[in-house]
Amino acid sequence: MIDFLKKTNLFLGLKDEEIELLLNEVKFFQKKYVKGEYLAFKGDIVDKYMLVKSGSFLTEMTMSNGKTLQVEVINPGREIAPSFIFGKNNHFPVDIFAKEDSEIVYLHIDDLLSLLQKDRKVLLNILNSFSNKTQFLSSKLWFSNKTIEEKLTAYIFQNMKGDVFYLNNSIKNIADIFGVSRPSLSRVLACWVEEGIITKVENKVFKVEDIAKLKERM
Repeated sequence: MIDFLKKTNLFLGLKDEEIELLLNEVKFFQKKYVKGEYLAFKGDIVDKYMLVKSGSFLTEMTMSNGKTLQVEVINPGREIAPSFIFGKNNHFPVDIFAKEDSEIVYLHIDDLLSLLQKDRKVLLNILNSFSNKTQFLSSKLWFSNKTIEEKLTAYIFQNMKGDVFYLNNSIKNIADIFGVSRPSLSRVLACWVEEGIITKVENKVFKVEDIAKLKERM
């Protein structure tokens, strides 16, 4: 358990012996989920601190037109709905289900409060986690009001290294995150290649050839 926990945001920067001492004070428990099984539905109460130990979970939001929007994939080591543990409206804002066979590590809220009181590093870590989640949701709100080209341009700049950018998800997953169809997103990419704005280097890897033209798309 220590090997897993020290890789999580909650215990970031803590030594093995420090984590071991804290584990003597609180009790984590684990639960497995099969592919497609729901962990929670929108509106359910968030009454535990949750870490993905293995596998991955997908969060979805149902839009007013009945379509579903994939918000994010939560991979091992990350928390689930950390910003909704406390506060007046501590309910899941989305549906969450296992993308594959997965496992969750749970901690009751009373035990979490005990951890926060006992170790300042853990307290700072969870505050940073709350802040990062708020910033992510703000980014999602920004995306919802932009065109495909504006969304794709922002995604490229977020994933650039030098003049190269990487598609960290499949075209379909990115399209779901953007709330657009896969063919529409593929057409924009193809047009940009044809215009010479970008070139494809290899699978999921592209090079920005004309950054000025790319910025015009924002």
